[in-house]
Amino acid sequence: MAINRMCFWQITPVLCVRYNQSHRTPNQQPEGINVLTIHYGDMENVIYNTSVYFDNVYSPQWFQDAFAQRIIKSIDKGNVVGPCAIDTKILGIIPPERLSGGTKTLLLMYFMPQNVYNATTCSDNCAYWILRIATQKDLTINLYHLMDFGNGRISNRLIVSGLIWGLAFRLLGEGSAGAVHFLMNISIPVILLFLLFSLCILGAGDIKLFSIAGGFLTLTQLCYLIPVAFVVGAVIGAGKIVYKKVTVGYAIGTKTFMHFSTAILIGYFIVVWGWGIA
Repeated sequence: MAINRMCFWQITPVLCVRYNQSHRTPNQQPEGINVLTIHYGDMENVIYNTSVYFDNVYSPQWFQDAFAQRIIKSIDKGNVVGPCAIDTKILGIIPPERLSGGTKTLLLMYFMPQNVYNATTCSDNCAYWILRIATQKDLTINLYHLMDFGNGRISNRLIVSGLIWGLAFRLLGEGSAGAVHFLMNISIPVILLFLLFSLCILGAGDIKLFSIAGGFLTLTQLCYLIPVAFVVGAVIGAGKIVYKKVTVGYAIGTKTFMHFSTAILIGYFIVVWGWGIA
């Protein structure tokens, strides 16, 4: 999958991304090219309340499709066990009507791509699947925010580099005892936050970032960092919900996705600066 071209128009803010799966021949309309068109701002003939629309048009046969099942497993952490039954880790077995707004919107894009949907009901964790759908079908979506189309993953090289620097920092400052403190501090986030990871509330990369921070902080500072980061994350999440409510006009059936690494970074500086002031 390759992105061949991007184009912006200032008067009507539109982003076009063309996916090319074949070679272009001279003076011919290229075959195998699918276009993802993103309209930013108000637009006519848009299905805004995708959740309600989905509830009225979905077909039980949709859930027999392997691609649709992968979307549901990725976004809602659910496994399809029947035409109208999805087994989720948190909510148990639910009907399709209780799927998240993002999942519903993605399924509509996949099975009914001829319509234009309000993709602001999708969080950034849906971006990957929007791109995947666009490799198979021409797709037009409407957005009221800049969606992050990155992969949302933290490089293991970055994690290893952070751990190495943390260990070096400990050894230079505390000698051989620093290695013991380092191992203890990087292990604490894994132990304390494993339950949240198993419930798919927190990602593995986020726990690794807490461990890196623990390599540089004292045990007391680390114990402050974890709750501070969650408070910062709650504030950011609430802000995104309010933003969606104001811009879209409703927030029914939607999930708010955020990169928790941002909250960890802000929390880290709050703890370090707060410690310095105190």
